[in-house]
Amino acid sequence: MSQPVFTVANCELEEQNGDYRQDGTYLDHPNYVSMTDSNRRICYYETHSLPRWSAILDWNAGESAPFFHDDYAPNDQEKPPCSGWKFQDAPSAMLITYMSEAEKERAIEREQERAREIETFNNRKPTNQNNIVSQPVFNVANCELPEQNGDYCQSGTYHGYPNYINVKDTNQRICYYDQHSVPRWGALDWNTVQHVSMYMPPFYHDDYAPNDQEKPPCSGWKFQDGPSAMLITYM
Repeated sequence: MSQPVFTVANCELEEQNGDYRQDGTYLDHPNYVSMTDSNRRICYYETHSLPRWSAILDWNAGESAPFFHDDYAPNDQEKPPCSGWKFQDAPSAMLITYMSEAEKERAIEREQERAREIETFNNRKPTNQNNIVSQPVFNVANCELPEQNGDYCQSGTYHGYPNYINVKDTNQRICYYDQHSVPRWGALDWNTVQHVSMYMPPFYHDDYAPNDQEKPPCSGWKFQDGPSAMLITYM
């Protein structure tokens, strides 16, 4: 795997943010892919029937690029511009920052640490036929995403706090997680965490002071920055 080249930030679609590395070329220009998901790309691409620098969320979907740059003359720039991007024909806050050698090393260390965390979680697998590693602790109900509902049991710890998994789907988890760069209780899909850089759990709790609570609160949750009906009932 090649070294990271730049960091993308401030995108209107948060999953487009993160570190990118070069992976060959496309339309005779460097092709850049996300360090965590090669389907997210920044490359010279035909957007609105014109080749220009574009940021693509899902390469496999063959979608049009939601982010693009108006500087589309074929030989104007050999690498993506830092600013001046558009998002769906409107000005975008998207910002590309090229890394120094020291920043590249730190980015590689972050990715290695993330890979170790994923491996640790993946190795914590249930042993019985019902996918239950311990007795259920609480029930989740009224979620805006129904797959998050159900009974949860504890499976180890994460960030020094209990890690809870859904007894029917271990990818559905409630744990202390970095949300908007602040650790707080979050409800998330762990499979998505492994493939999305800077993932933000759809459900989280505003009570994020590190030592406020040793277990998830029963109510007061948010769903995508709005109030959620999510309710936790301890057994």
